Amino acid sequence: MANESRRTVGEPHDRLSRIADRLFDTLEHDPENEADKCVIFLTGETSNCSAIHGYQAGQEIDAMIDVFMHLRAVFRANGKELMLMPLNRG
Repeated sequence: MANESRRTVGEPHDRLSRIADRLFDTLEHDPENEADKCVIFLTGETSNCSAIHGYQAGQEIDAMIDVFMHLRAVFRANGKELMLMPLNRG
């Protein structure tokens, strides 16, 4: 498969993850930085990248909850309702 998913921690491994790394660097060096947290989704022509910054190790679920709550607010502002329906795969 040409675009195999690969998870890396701490080191960018392609163009999109290097862009995300530079965005995180800008956030960290902002003089008004208040321990902000950030989730980035980048889409290129041949690959995608998601990156999380400011969350403690093991808090990936907290980051996704924050993304969901933001999307839910966007939907509500547009007169729609966004719901999460877990599937029992057990």
